[in-house]
Amino acid sequence: MINKSWKRKLFYFSVLLNIILILIIVFYLFSRKESLIQRYLFNFNRARIIMAGDSHIANGDWNKLLARSDVLKVAMGGHTSGQVRFLLENALEKVNAKICFIQAGGNDLRSDCYSRDMVIGNIEPMVLVLKARNIQPVVQSLFYRYDLPELNQEIDTLNMLLREMTERNQIKYLDINHQLKEAGHFAEIYYSDLLHLSNRGYKAWSDVINEFLADQDPK
Repeated sequence: MINKSWKRKLFYFSVLLNIILILIIVFYLFSRKESLIQRYLFNFNRARIIMAGDSHIANGDWNKLLARSDVLKVAMGGHTSGQVRFLLENALEKVNAKICFIQAGGNDLRSDCYSRDMVIGNIEPMVLVLKARNIQPVVQSLFYRYDLPELNQEIDTLNMLLREMTERNQIKYLDINHQLKEAGHFAEIYYSDLLHLSNRGYKAWSDVINEFLADQDPK
């Protein structure tokens, strides 16, 4: 009886350990899902959409936002347009895609060597490289700054120049700002810290992209 009892207890204990182990693995995979998707897309060249930019792009869970599993992020917080250009051009050595959304230049505004020509001079070559690789470039407007509102007039000027550059290269320009405005001003509900977007802000942004993609079908 004692032996059978212990065998039964050991069996139940073993089952419990296996269940716990499975739960730990599932939790780990779920928590690392986006990171694993990004690694897979990059290593096996499975991306159909590239999101290139700084922290605004980097912080977005784009596969979830766009209800896809083929969106590769080429982005890093704090990066200037020149650094984003470097990241993208290096990524393109290994990956291909149908469409690349670009939003870069916001961090240039705080650079000591900032100039409008520098921003356009970094983003336009990205556009040309993408077109040469038969990847459709889509340039997106820069966001206004709640933390530094004195920069918003300059952001308006940059966005105007970005729009002119897209017209010159016959590519699409998406005015994300328009979706985030209320009565001519940004709605604070779209921001998490006066600079970066909240979940609601990302939802509004992704709505614009999803509307664009509905007409493109890059799958």
